[in-house]
Amino acid sequence: MDDKRIDKAAAFDTLFTSNRIQILKILAYYMDPRLLKGLAVYIKMSELQYTLTLFRRHPETSLCIAPSSANEETATELCNDLIPLCDETQKSALQQIIQMMDNIHNFQEMMEMVQTMQELFPEGFSDLSGMDPSMLSGLFSTAKSDTGGQKNGLFQDTPLDTG
Repeated sequence: MDDKRIDKAAAFDTLFTSNRIQILKILAYYMDPRLLKGLAVYIKMSELQYTLTLFRRHPETSLCIAPSSANEETATELCNDLIPLCDETQKSALQQIIQMMDNIHNFQEMMEMVQTMQELFPEGFSDLSGMDPSMLSGLFSTAKSDTGGQKNGLFQDTPLDTG
């Protein structure tokens, strides 16, 4: 477990555990194994009782991030924190979510760039409906060059293109 996840787990335990419960957890290491089951159940019940009391007295209790302030970086961090704790199917799903959020972020950046370009060069982004599609076809059509490589309207034949 990496340090960030340990810190988050420790913060949770610190918030929802009293000193008395922490003492019991330490004592568990020195107990007879036959008594451990009862002590473990008692500790968990004490944590539940402490947590319920805490929320009853302080309903605004929070660890950190409020859902309204969450963003894609927070979601990516959450997925990355969860991945080491998941099975392979869950890891794959979380990695797909991270990839999807990255793609959305990249698309948003691209759209911002297009918007900036439209503001800088409004004449270049005016009515494209009258454009002749055959103008673009010459850019992407390929043909054999004299040297045996391929050439198109965008790039000249280079020695790397030759067969």
